[in-house]
Formats: sequence, C-alpha cells, structure tokens
Amino acid sequence: MGEFARFVLVGGTGFLIDGGILSLLLERDWDAGTARAISFSVAVAWTYVLNRSLTFKAGRASARVEQGTAAAYFIIQGLGALTNFGVFLAALALRPDWRTFPWLPLAIGAVFGLAVNFTLAKLLFQWRKQREIHG
Repeated sequence: MGEFARFVLVGGTGFLIDGGILSLLLERDWDAGTARAISFSVAVAWTYVLNRSLTFKAGRASARVEQGTAAAYFIIQGLGALTNFGVFLAALALRPDWRTFPWLPLAIGAVFGLAVNFTLAKLLFQWRKQREIHG
C-alpha cells in the first residue's frame, strides 16, 4: 500500500474519531466550538502517531526533533482544517439545501483538507527524515 493510500486510511480513522467525539459531546450539550476543539485535537494526535509510524515511516528522532515535528504537524492539520471548514461553508453557501444533510459538504471539505494535509505532511516528514539522516 502506498503512502497516499495509508494517509487516506489514517485520515479516515481520524475523521471517525473526530466525528464520534464531536457527536458524543454535542449530545451532552457541550458548546459546539469547545466540542470541536477537543474532537479535532484528539483526532490530530491520533493521526500524528499513525502517520509518523505507518504512513511516512520516519526514523527514530530525539525528543526535541519529535516535539518540533508534532508542533509542525498540528499547524499543518490546522491549515487543512481551515481549508476543510472554508470549503464546507462555501458548499453550504452555494447549496443551502445541503444543511439538511451536512455529511455531503463535510466530505467535500474533507477532500480539499486532505490535499493540503497530505502535501504539507509529506514535505514535513521528508524534511525531518533528511535532517535525521544527514544531521
């Protein structure tokens, strides 16, 4: 299985974790923004671990490099999330009737966010791998 397929698979599990936690918290009357921040953070932590160990198979790194990689990964995921959210809102603006079934614009946004996330994460992990190999 190639990198992109593994990235999509890992992202799919992250999407399910994100949506599951978000749904659970919203059912318990949590504020939507707070619930989304928690669900997103858990999903990103999950996908970071899997992408680091399975998708991009980076070598062992020092704790300092690992922390820097994790911070950069969260920033990348944030950019992907902004892309995802922007496309989601644009889709709803163009098709207000989709509010009755929000999974469609959510999926459209996820595809655009995926493109941003994969491209930037691949660059990050390749750069980190080169630094670890060449010092």
